[in-house]
Amino acid sequence: MSVRKSPTTQFDKSLATYHDDVTSQIDLVRQLSSQEKEDDTRQDVTKKFVKYYFWIMIALMIVTPLYNLATFWLFRNETLLIPFKDAILTYSAVVGPTFGLVVAYYFKTSRD
Repeated sequence: MSVRKSPTTQFDKSLATYHDDVTSQIDLVRQLSSQEKEDDTRQDVTKKFVKYYFWIMIALMIVTPLYNLATFWLFRNETLLIPFKDAILTYSAVVGPTFGLVVAYYFKTSRD
């Protein structure tokens, strides 16, 4: 770390002021850049979570009836069937709160 001498001439004073201005502008750009990266990351996480949440929901809507059909056809036992409504409600209860947190994190403002 170098020690700056106190400015003695008008040129040195102007140069020191210019250096301080440029340094503060560089710091501002770094802060804005890191904020943009955080916003981009937040947006990516939210998009992926929402996309996979609904893909899994669709898969559950397809797989549950197929499972029930195959189970009933193979075993002729109604106790092994999964009620469709219960499967959807269970999935929503388990993953829904996390879904809410991720969406709330996406809409979080930078002031919070």
